[in-house]
Amino acid sequence: MKLKIVSSDNALAIEVGANLEAASCKVSLDNASGGYHFWVRDGLSLGETQAIRKAIAPFDPPVATDATLADNGLDALLCLGFESDVSFSRFDIPIACAAQDVAADIADELHRIGFSAKLIEPAWPEQDIVSFGSDVPLFLRHRILWLLRQRDISPRQASGGVSNNAIGLVLRTSCAVAQAKRLFPVVVHCDDPTVMAHLQAEGLAGFKVVPSLKQPKSRFQLGLGPLRSPEFAAERVALEHAILEILKADGVDLGRHPLKIKASKDLDIPVVAKCELHLPIAAWRNQQLRPYTGDSPDRFDIELLTDCAEAVAPLAAQLQTQGFTVVERPLPVAEASAGFQVIWAMAELCPQQKQRIGDTLRLFIQGNTLPAGYRLVEHKGEAKEAVVRIKLPMGAALAGTLPDRRGAGYDFKLNCEQPEGWEETLGTLRTWGFDEFQTDTSAPMSIKMGRGATIRYGGAPRDLLEEIANLFRQEGIAIKLEKDWSDHDNDIWVEVDTHPSHVAGKKPEPKPVSLLAASKLPLPPPDVQLGKAIEVGGDVVRLGAYRLPSRADVPLDHPLLIDVDTKSFCLDTPTLATLEHLAASVHLREPVLLEGDTSTSKTSSILYLAKMLNQPVIRLNLNGQTDTGELIGRYVPAESGGWRWEDGAVPKAMRQGYWLLMDEVNLAEPQVLERLNPIMERSPSLLMSEHDGSLLAGEDVHADFRVLATMNPAEFAGRSTLSPAWRDRFGGYRFCPVPDEQDYLAMLRYWVAGEQPAVLMGGAWVRGDSCGTPPYGALAELPGIDGALLSLARFHMSMIGVSGRDGDSAAKLGARRKERHVFTRRGLFLVLDFLVDQLAKTAAEAFSLGNAIEQAITRYYVNRMDSPADRETVRALQEANGLTAVLIVQAQQRAAQAEAHALHSQRARLVATLKARAEQLQGDEDAASDREAA
Repeated sequence: MKLKIVSSDNALAIEVGANLEAASCKVSLDNASGGYHFWVRDGLSLGETQAIRKAIAPFDPPVATDATLADNGLDALLCLGFESDVSFSRFDIPIACAAQDVAADIADELHRIGFSAKLIEPAWPEQDIVSFGSDVPLFLRHRILWLLRQRDISPRQASGGVSNNAIGLVLRTSCAVAQAKRLFPVVVHCDDPTVMAHLQAEGLAGFKVVPSLKQPKSRFQLGLGPLRSPEFAAERVALEHAILEILKADGVDLGRHPLKIKASKDLDIPVVAKCELHLPIAAWRNQQLRPYTGDSPDRFDIELLTDCAEAVAPLAAQLQTQGFTVVERPLPVAEASAGFQVIWAMAELCPQQKQRIGDTLRLFIQGNTLPAGYRLVEHKGEAKEAVVRIKLPMGAALAGTLPDRRGAGYDFKLNCEQPEGWEETLGTLRTWGFDEFQTDTSAPMSIKMGRGATIRYGGAPRDLLEEIANLFRQEGIAIKLEKDWSDHDNDIWVEVDTHPSHVAGKKPEPKPVSLLAASKLPLPPPDVQLGKAIEVGGDVVRLGAYRLPSRADVPLDHPLLIDVDTKSFCLDTPTLATLEHLAASVHLREPVLLEGDTSTSKTSSILYLAKMLNQPVIRLNLNGQTDTGELIGRYVPAESGGWRWEDGAVPKAMRQGYWLLMDEVNLAEPQVLERLNPIMERSPSLLMSEHDGSLLAGEDVHADFRVLATMNPAEFAGRSTLSPAWRDRFGGYRFCPVPDEQDYLAMLRYWVAGEQPAVLMGGAWVRGDSCGTPPYGALAELPGIDGALLSLARFHMSMIGVSGRDGDSAAKLGARRKERHVFTRRGLFLVLDFLVDQLAKTAAEAFSLGNAIEQAITRYYVNRMDSPADRETVRALQEANGLTAVLIVQAQQRAAQAEAHALHSQRARLVATLKARAEQLQGDEDAASDREAA
């Protein structure tokens, strides 16, 4: 093959040409600037093209065909340069490397090329790392990688950490383990000069000690630096042991003041080639070093700020008796208007002490006769700060001069098409001190969906919500509370219809409203006729108030049709509400975003509805590596040679009318998501700038195309926060709530007995189709199974509560864990799987439901706990909910006795009825005989 290289860098052209000639190419050079591109002639085979690309790697310029190459006797033309004049010197290259000779050699080569390179503080990464700023052109990036490749350095490309016009190099050099103590000194921060002098003279486990002029941190801490590498494990252990011996010799309580080991696991963060040791020995001896582990009251002070010291004296005394150090200070006048506040700070890390303070504080506030409108507002604060601040403007509150602050910390919005008539109610609410207050005259979603007047909320407290609800109930509105968002959401949306006075001409009497939660709603009356939750008729599917057409143009063997067993899908209250929300969004052509915890039927609800509608779905699991090529499309090798364009998931879905389902959408990079903004407009469009610049819009977009997305809350590990502009494009947003006890019980009964739960939907009682062969039907005939399922649902819900996942309870399980325990529907499925397996392996007469459930609880709940205290908590909950083998047997016996008693009572009633009937017949016969004799 004949190939020409066009480059103004002769040295680079010669190096690349040598590689190409080794790959059997005949190379010619042209000293000119031709941009960064790779042209191939028409008809060049895919194998030949790939051979050239392999020989020039890591150079990877854009590829295209050029019909004029063959006329010039060339098979390919490789341009290695910029389209315009670019000065290499404008790009800074800081180099961090423990081997300074290696770093200097690379810096010299970079200077020769024209870069501005400099050596910085040595580092010791897990592997070679290169990080490019956002303004660094593609050719320049590949030029750096080529230079490193010639030195057998293949760095991992990291993101961030450098300015826009910089290229960061953090290089790892091989060295013998014996060199570790010579390469890596220990920088010691110590507040005791005597100890510092001794360490400097003697060293520390063979490491050279470098004194620091800075004060140590308020904890004993060792920053491992390069010693985090496994190859230095022995040196690290020796160093840690030597430090612990120093602390033990000084009498340090390592339970309350342990040696903290700091070792970053993020490979994107270069590690300086030194270790750092913090030894606040003098502070320990002087009892000035607070404990920094454990859940004790001396980890922080309580700062009590008030404008009336006498009023809070009982609170201060009570906190002091509980072991807290209380510092009383006057509350600045400017801060009094903010109301009653507590900033938890360090107490966030001490849940037991936080609970004690909170309970004491709330009881104190409740015990004082204060005017209405004063509520304790809680703030997290900075967790590292060892002060809990409590602000109590008692004097202003008792004098009645404190503004109403019951709405502090929350944003209020009234959504009503015709707000006339609500002026008085809004006037009252405006005085409650909400952070933001607004009205919206668009059609309320709750009213459009037939849910009626609704207060939608996230983390607002129940008492505040009930106060708001009562204002509307006084106007004759039957309003309900719906938790639609996460506990971290501070929005309160009231969605109501036109004021009653504008409809009927007068204000009706307030209607009694049930304050019971949705899970506690009563069962349907025994004589009510249950409707169908979902009706499929012909080419139409009815779900709630919406009738959606089924796709008749899609064959049943279409590869993108979802294979979901609709007969095994439990239509409980939250799931049916999510399905109705989806149906409304599909009907309204709204992009849908479902947010919620793990296993809250987000994705499964979308796939279920798609199955009902015979609707193909392109499903993407997004992550940090998802790029626009996967979404929009990319050039791929053509079978006949050269390259061809291949549409990505988005244009395919738009043209064919598929649903585009993006799972875990907040794991993707924000810039990737922003590329999708146009497809979520009312009239979707997509500019194919990566391809031919054409616009996909209008009639080219299929009418059945929809965008749907799911995500866990941003608080989950690895998730990012969506930009407000991007989130706002999802008109069909819904927070999918975690199931409650009644939902779990309905699901268990459905999977065992096959009967769907009765659900109140749009003011009518409905039920899904029963499952003829439930997956766990083998358990249905076991004595006492119904009571066991009820106990299992209650136990599972109590586990959610003690893990801090129900939004109301502080975590009592795994409180010190970085990752809290999570209990979802999957755990219950595992229990049922285990019971079916045990039943299949055991003879019917020998099977013990109690023993099997106790083994399942141990396997799937107790064994997940990492501390004896947590295991005891689970065992206590297990016993409290009657799930031990003995208690289950007793429950079975009681159930059997109750059944026998019921049968006996039924038999006795039947005998009495028959006896009375016989006596009546005998009386009738005697009367007839008397009449005949007369």
